[in-house]
Amino acid sequence: GSAGIVRALTPESSLTARIGASRKTARTPELANWSGSLAVGYYRDLPGGFSVYAEPSIAQARYGGIDPFFSERRKDRLLELQLSLLNRRINLRGFTPKVGFTLARRRSSIELYDYNQRRFEFGVTSAF
Repeated sequence: GSAGIVRALTPESSLTARIGASRKTARTPELANWSGSLAVGYYRDLPGGFSVYAEPSIAQARYGGIDPFFSERRKDRLLELQLSLLNRRINLRGFTPKVGFTLARRRSSIELYDYNQRRFEFGVTSAF
């Protein structure tokens, strides 16, 4: 599960904090894990209808058994920075286009799962 809080700083900005924990079960213990995460985000309305959001986060996972292929227990730490931008003045049948960019760095005790990632995302959002 997870819990979060949003705090308005000004009429144009807010701060978000989230914490989470979960248990993933599997038929074999080396695939089962406990994980936890923490994230803090900042939202800001900008001139011209633009809005920006930035969220750094950290997550850890500890697996339940020794992986038979690597002879060790897997532990991961994931660091991410997510950035997104949209313009509320652009309305396409009730939806607003959104562009995002994510930097991710996973450090794993098993090198196969260790990676750096850069990801661009394009999507739409709607206010309710």
